[in-house]
Amino acid sequence: MSSFLDTTAVSRYRSLEDMESKQALAELLESDDFEASLSRYAGSILMKLGYGIRLETTDNEIPAKLHAMNRHPFEAMGNTYYSLVELFPILDKLPSCLAPWKQFSANVEREATEFHMKHFE
Repeated sequence: MSSFLDTTAVSRYRSLEDMESKQALAELLESDDFEASLSRYAGSILMKLGYGIRLETTDNEIPAKLHAMNRHPFEAMGNTYYSLVELFPILDKLPSCLAPWKQFSANVEREATEFHMKHFE
């Protein structure tokens, strides 16, 4: 099992989870915006573990950006081009002008790289 998920590692993150869940409960008591509170909660835990950044308010842009980036694989799965490339991998050898999936993939990669590098600085 990965050291990121073993019981001693998980126990080290318990205080973070406790703090974030208490803030989420306080936000839920003050506001009716359930989605914003849960997005901040999940995004804050991910950002704290990955980058050392804590999301203190629900008006932060990071949860929306994470959600948008997580939608990309599902957009690709619903695209006929990707299904064809999975069935016939030789199609991936086509030039970019004949392979519209390559531009989408390049944009997704660029967007993800920009997000990660912005938060590593």
